[in-house]
Amino acid sequence: HAVNAGGTYDLLQNEYSVRGWRDTKDAGAKISPVKLQNYLVNSYTGNDLITNGSFNSNFDGWGCWAQNNTCNTVWQNNGALDAGYLKITSPMNYFGEFFNTQLFTMQQNKQYLLTYSVLGDANKIIAFNFQDRSNWAQLTQRTKKEVATTRINQKYLVVPNANTSAAQLTFYMAPEFVNSVSLDNIKLQEVNTTAVDPLTQN
Repeated sequence: HAVNAGGTYDLLQNEYSVRGWRDTKDAGAKISPVKLQNYLVNSYTGNDLITNGSFNSNFDGWGCWAQNNTCNTVWQNNGALDAGYLKITSPMNYFGEFFNTQLFTMQQNKQYLLTYSVLGDANKIIAFNFQDRSNWAQLTQRTKKEVATTRINQKYLVVPNANTSAAQLTFYMAPEFVNSVSLDNIKLQEVNTTAVDPLTQN
């Protein structure tokens, strides 16, 4: 752990997904039925870089940290997500991080597709980024993504700003967010893409 907790806290506090805004601010808010991407994946050019991101039988290779040292990780298999999955719990009013401990190689300006399934106990926001564990430099910006009380399958294209053999993926939970979030099917693969105009997609 070496990310400025206050900075990430500021990034996430008082942030709302559309669902969260609807639940707390405006009951009439509408959720878009379609999510449009500005890229098309032409091919996958490498293996999955994330170790044990499917959590089929355990959560080996993953860790959790909270400001009060009470972050808790539990492997579950009750049908909420696919087969086994990981549930991370952090008490309210404490900032938390969840990260892989099996480091991997990323190359500058290469494109990587991060995908994962997520389920929370509130409609809110979490963030993620990639760091160079050798010097704690940020390889990508911290990106906010939606979490909901129904399952969401997320994907995001990332491009590292440096070469490293010690890359680490970290998810961030802010104090106002939730008591728990569940993650499954975390994958990271190098890809070749073509930029597209979202408005031209069918």
